[in-house]
Formats: sequence, C-alpha cells, structure tokens
Amino acid sequence: MMLTFLTFFLIGPILDPGPDPARRKFEDLPADIQAIVERMDAANKSTQTIKADFVQKKELSLLAEPMSLTGKFFLKKGVGMKFEFASPENLEIFFTTRKIVSIAHNERTASFKKLPKRKNDLTEVLLTEKIDKLLEYFSLSQIPPEEEGNTAILLTPEKRKMKKRFREIRLFLKPDGLVRKISVVEHDGDYFEVVLSNTVVNSHLEDTVFEPDIPTDYQTGTSLDPILGTQIGL
Repeated sequence: MMLTFLTFFLIGPILDPGPDPARRKFEDLPADIQAIVERMDAANKSTQTIKADFVQKKELSLLAEPMSLTGKFFLKKGVGMKFEFASPENLEIFFTTRKIVSIAHNERTASFKKLPKRKNDLTEVLLTEKIDKLLEYFSLSQIPPEEEGNTAILLTPEKRKMKKRFREIRLFLKPDGLVRKISVVEHDGDYFEVVLSNTVVNSHLEDTVFEPDIPTDYQTGTSLDPILGTQIGL
C-alpha cells in the first residue's frame, strides 16, 4: 500500500562518515557557516532523545495531488527512530541500525528491510551527529530562513552518487541549533519535507518504544513499495 512508505525518503541518503577531507572542507567554510555548523553540532551532541509532532508532505510526479501526513516522532540515540502516523493511516515505521519495520494496522500487514552495516540514516545524522561529516558529500551555504530569528542552510550534492539522488536538501534550524524542518528535492524533481513541532529533548524514552509489536495474525513480508524505495541506499 503506497501510504505505508511515505516516510522512507528519510532513509534515502545513507552516508558513510567522512573523516579528514570533511574537516578540511569545514575549515574552508565562511565564518558564518562554520558558526551555524558548530551550533548544530553542539545541539546534536547534547541530544539523547527526541519526542515531537510531525507533518510530512510529499509531491510526486506519479501523484495527482500532494500528500500530507501527521503523527508522532521518537528518537533515541544509539537505539532507533519511530514514526507513528495518525488516523486514518494508522502506520508505524521503526528504524534501527540494522533494519526498518513498517506496520500497517489498517491492512494488518508488516514489512521488513535489512540495512547495510556501518551506514547512517541522514535524518539521525542531522538530529544527533556532527554535521561536518556531510561536507564530504555536500557543499553548504546559508539561505533565507522561513521565520525571523531562525537559520536555514542549503546542502548541494557534490559527489556523483549524491547527484544521482538529490538536487538539494534544505535544513531549517531553530535558534538553539535543533532542526525544525528538512526538505528534499530528488534528482527527478520529487519533493519531500518533514516538519517537527512541540519538540521535547532528552526526556526518558524506554528502548521498548523502538521495538515493533506485530500482532501474530498480521501478514508479513520483505517487499517495500517501489514508489518510495527507488532511491534507498548507496
């Protein structure tokens, strides 16, 4: 079912950490961009858990109308991420270091996908890791923010692998350096965005939040709808 995989754009850019070359590129950035990256890094370093509401939008050439979904987002550093899509979708999407699990309660189905070892999800990197590692793959520039007092940066792909997947990624930051919105334009013009609100950082989250509880009478499988999976992984 197509709606089941409306969240998977977030795992499209799977990145390996960039060591020394990324650091050198960081040092070559203008001072104002360095300051933004350092503010994000400081916020991400202190972030262990996140709970937030989200709005996710998707515009595809295959869809007659844009789609918008809402729900709850959970993240625990080193454990995983979870999206709970509100009614009428009634979906749960779990991300761990090794797999993705999608549970569609309306259809009473569950799908699994294994992830390559030693890979990082872009969303988790943007919310919890050092941002300068992205410099091995993207150039960074400052763009006008949507709200006064906030900051926005543009990530433009430089490596061929990334250029085959993306035209651009835009990050919209709150004054404290936390990401408020991520928007992605893929190479074919398809557009995705996720906006976080009512964000609570470093509240207690049990590991069990990120453990799928699949009813025994649900049908299970390993195939993901290609409408969302065409650009997953490197």
